[in-house]
Amino acid sequence: MKFASHQKAFNSEELKRYNEEAIKQLNACFDLLEAGLWAGNRIGCRETSAKRLSGLNYLLESMVLHWPKTQVCGLGKSLFIIDTQGRVCLCPLTLSHPLGMVEQGPLDLVKSQPFIIKDFSQVAGCADCLFRYNCAGACQLTTLQTFGRIGPSPYCEVYKEIIPRWISLEGLFSARSDIF
Repeated sequence: MKFASHQKAFNSEELKRYNEEAIKQLNACFDLLEAGLWAGNRIGCRETSAKRLSGLNYLLESMVLHWPKTQVCGLGKSLFIIDTQGRVCLCPLTLSHPLGMVEQGPLDLVKSQPFIIKDFSQVAGCADCLFRYNCAGACQLTTLQTFGRIGPSPYCEVYKEIIPRWISLEGLFSARSDIF
């Protein structure tokens, strides 16, 4: 199944080049944020009435550092889409591949999907990963589209490289609370 998404299916060499470039670009962003923080700038930071959010939260919006996460989104658990024609879809990426019609029972349609994994800490390749509770395996549909199976994300190597850097920057954000 192909999904309407910004992702394209990569061959292994293209994916390797893409991941290397993503790591390079994210590290460049982190370098700028880190330099700004050391200089006492508020670069990459926002205030909201609810809480302070760093620009990093927008860069890696599906990742969490502050609590364990076992699913990247509500897919199959608390998320499904019903379009204006009554078609039921798993998520916005699957609008061109509806599961059925709302009259068929949306919850039954969603629950019948065999590839929906509720807890990525049980998936081979993720179960022993140090960062499994930060990325939760990332987007299941992107992985399914890229590899034709559920398992570690095609961007797993990016996450493994970037998460330690992000943790370090979050610590620096906290340490530099004087500029917030």
